[in-house]
Amino acid sequence: MRFTETIRDYEKAILGSDKKEIQKAMERMDAVGGWEYETRVKQILSELKITELEQKIEELSGGQRKRIALAKTLITEPAFLILDEPTNHLDIDMIEWLEDYLTRSRVTLLMITHDRYFLDRVCEEILELDNGAIYRYKGNYSYLLKSRPRGKRTSRKK
Repeated sequence: MRFTETIRDYEKAILGSDKKEIQKAMERMDAVGGWEYETRVKQILSELKITELEQKIEELSGGQRKRIALAKTLITEPAFLILDEPTNHLDIDMIEWLEDYLTRSRVTLLMITHDRYFLDRVCEEILELDNGAIYRYKGNYSYLLKSRPRGKRTSRKK
């Protein structure tokens, strides 16, 4: 059961008067770390500079929406994360925070980005798909460029 479902079930249980249901809900909260969930949500939102918690999504800028989507994903602490141009719409402070967060986490990334500096700072191992072959590089993007055989570039067929 996911955090949000567990928390919702707990909130329903405490509104009722069935002590057994409340006890079960509390045990589920313990099991999933639900007590720390709100703290983690507020911490990540704060780090991403989302402070107007009552503001409607449609009123937010593109950068704010991107940070909300990122926060929603990171709060769940995924083991595998797919990011499409994660630094677009983020300012320098947010990019640095995201770099730090990703380097400290144990998440596996599948990422599409043109930001080679972000790749350099976040990636420790890169898999490159080229013409149906996969090449593995144990290092960051700069290491990939140094290690890649000379002349090995993806060629586009005309």
